[in-house]
Amino acid sequence: MDSNRLDLVDKQIGLVLAKRRGRSDNWCLRLWSRFIKARDGNQCVVCYSTNRIQAHHIFRKSLYPAGRFQPGNGITLCHECHELQHSIFNGRPDINMPVDAEGGDNLDDVFFYLDCLIKSADMQGLDHNEFYYIDDHMLLFFTRLQCCEHIYTFVRLGEFSRLSLAREIWRVSPPNMLSALIRANL
Repeated sequence: MDSNRLDLVDKQIGLVLAKRRGRSDNWCLRLWSRFIKARDGNQCVVCYSTNRIQAHHIFRKSLYPAGRFQPGNGITLCHECHELQHSIFNGRPDINMPVDAEGGDNLDDVFFYLDCLIKSADMQGLDHNEFYYIDDHMLLFFTRLQCCEHIYTFVRLGEFSRLSLAREIWRVSPPNMLSALIRANL
């Protein structure tokens, strides 16, 4: 086993053990952040900069708290790419409004980031399900939010990795989601 993969496994095990032992959320988020940055080669997955890198939750933890420690919900961004992502809205979303009605959860960005992760994983030769894991609960949350429960069957058939399935769920927004966003922004 190469040293990079061994380091990733160590960081991943450290996070899992910290969660099991009931360590604080702040401690676990620190471990999650270290894992995400190491997994992504300590560079921005969008522009490949190594300057001031930060771990970013693709789907914000205030909107979906159960995804805060999932490896497939994290991506490494440089400070500039991270600032750009949060420049429109960076507060706690109103969960009574449609997703992205306030401009902080751009559905196209979710797809873009998941696509960047897949490309990064493939370039590094990293297994999608091992280092970019997204659990069943989060995948079901995505499918319900996007009104595409039918696509979830593909993960059980083994046709997609969980990361690829998440990307497919976000690839196209359903028409009723777009209508809701338009109504919310009028």
